[in-house]
Amino acid sequence: IMGTHGAKGFEELFIGSNALKVVDVAPCPVLTVQSHASKPGFSNIVLPIDRSLHSREKVAMATALAKVYGAKIHILGLLNDTEEKEYEKLQIVLDQVQHAVENAALGFTRHTVKGTHLAAEALKYGTSVNADLIIIMTDHESALTGLFMGPLAKQIVNHSRIPVLSIKPHYGNFESLNLTGAYTAY
Repeated sequence: IMGTHGAKGFEELFIGSNALKVVDVAPCPVLTVQSHASKPGFSNIVLPIDRSLHSREKVAMATALAKVYGAKIHILGLLNDTEEKEYEKLQIVLDQVQHAVENAALGFTRHTVKGTHLAAEALKYGTSVNADLIIIMTDHESALTGLFMGPLAKQIVNHSRIPVLSIKPHYGNFESLNLTGAYTAY
């Protein structure tokens, strides 16, 4: 768990926040919290899902936390404007995530946004549902080195006034992941 003030302007482009550096290298999930967080626990968890390979890895963590806190999960499908042809494929992924949340007997909502600034869309959605946690994958851009955090994750960690739980993806045997009861690679 790490406090942060985020990073803006020059610092964001060239240096980054200390919290972002920890998120990038920590082998465990990292919860970043700005001073705006006003209460312990979680009641509304935003679960952004996209078409990236590792996006669904956070589902098990989200359902476990939601059970502990009695929270509602807000499944948010993210689709870049340039991926219009991927809409139906994203819906299939969202169906799998929804199935996992339903199997956990949790309350949920489901929404899909299209845009060019998906981090901003995710944060805007989080505010609209009164979220008190956003769970993201760091989605490293380089599976070989594991050193470069994806741009969506960076933007969310740097700009979110909502606490963010950042989880590193697993690189290896994806078939062994049991996130939805019957995991199917896509």
